[in-house]
Amino acid sequence: MRFPSKPSFRIHPSNLLLFITLLAAFSINGCGQDYNSNSGDKPVGAESFTAAECGSSDAESGFCAARLIYQRDCFSCHPGWADLEGEAAWVSAGLVVPGDIDNSKAINRLINYGSDMPLYGSALSESDYKTLKDWINSIEN
Repeated sequence: MRFPSKPSFRIHPSNLLLFITLLAAFSINGCGQDYNSNSGDKPVGAESFTAAECGSSDAESGFCAARLIYQRDCFSCHPGWADLEGEAAWVSAGLVVPGDIDNSKAINRLINYGSDMPLYGSALSESDYKTLKDWINSIEN
């Protein structure tokens, strides 16, 4: 008794080319950066602002300190965050919920919190993590 032989799995050459092209594109693209952000070889978001430009009020200094942390550790993969000027913009974008760390996306994905950001990086220092928590807790509705 002979059974007709059928290949169990066959890839059409055009589909294989598409698959290889997409794989290469995703591998090369990374998270949209053109350097290794973990090595610190390029200051990320340096064009935004520096600590010297922070305001003098407590509210401004809390936001500014948090922004500097995000600028250093997050803007390379989240470049749109660099465009958010002021606390209200972060709240409006849904990244921060005033006084609610558990529902603030800009902090509840951090390794310190038990998730996976910064991607391929290590947890923020306890001081930086406290700065972010204190800033979110200080924002008024």
